[in-house]
Amino acid sequence: VKNTIKAVATDDIEQTDVTDWNFGDLPTSYMKKQGSYQIKAFPALVKSGNKVNVELLDHQEVAEASHLSGIVELIFKTLPSPIKHLQQKLPNKSKLVLYFNPFGQIDQLINDCIRAVIHKEVEQTVPRSQDAFNQLRDKIRAELNDTVLDAALQVEKILLVGHKISKQLKGKVSLDMIQANAYIKAHLDSLIYKGFVSECGIDRLSDIYRYVLALEKRLEKIKIDANKDRMNQIELDKVYDLYDKLTDKLPKELPVPTSITDVYWMIEELRVSLFAQGIGTKYPISIKRIKQAINELS
Repeated sequence: VKNTIKAVATDDIEQTDVTDWNFGDLPTSYMKKQGSYQIKAFPALVKSGNKVNVELLDHQEVAEASHLSGIVELIFKTLPSPIKHLQQKLPNKSKLVLYFNPFGQIDQLINDCIRAVIHKEVEQTVPRSQDAFNQLRDKIRAELNDTVLDAALQVEKILLVGHKISKQLKGKVSLDMIQANAYIKAHLDSLIYKGFVSECGIDRLSDIYRYVLALEKRLEKIKIDANKDRMNQIELDKVYDLYDKLTDKLPKELPVPTSITDVYWMIEELRVSLFAQGIGTKYPISIKRIKQAINELS
């Protein structure tokens, strides 16, 4: 199918390395007769490395996800960067903390925040025309400095707690805490990683902050009762096994449905409930609720 689409694609649709929206409207689908049958494809902006291309894709869900990412990248490329503004507005303490990030360079972390801010706006109204794109970009430009500053301050709080946890994990560890510390490090790495801001989204940052606080609390409580921590981890592992079986059934080439990612975040809330109940969960959560959600999806 991909080869057939490539054969019928015309130069006026597919374009390489676009630097602005100057290629007319993009329909949601494209039909062309090839011999005795119709070829249907889905035009989309596609991020490819550092470039943005216009391509015809063979699956609607893939095209929609790719187009959203492509729009984000094209707006990112064509807007003035707010990094200088942040350098003026961020407190020195915040600048220092932002260096404790998995990117290695603070500019890369800020760029991740910028993409996350743009993504939030784009997903509400994904443009398919030059006028709609320009209007959305102008709206984002007007608010970008303040929204990225707010995101950077939220990220600073997350990184500060994450850095504290990392320092504690590097000390001497008793035998009964080695495995628990390994679980905590793996969980921390799943929360704070290169690209976590844009992947998790701006609206999820307050949740990530709660999760790292809960992780810090877990580390404190292990020293008091390592056995209870181990029993909770066993229960958590059982839930993850069910989740892994659910995701193993998903087609690898398609985006993960929102209903599946919702279960992932339910498990994060369960972690808070099991290991740091005092932090508080976003909503009532239990192993039974998660199993029920997984069974319904299965």
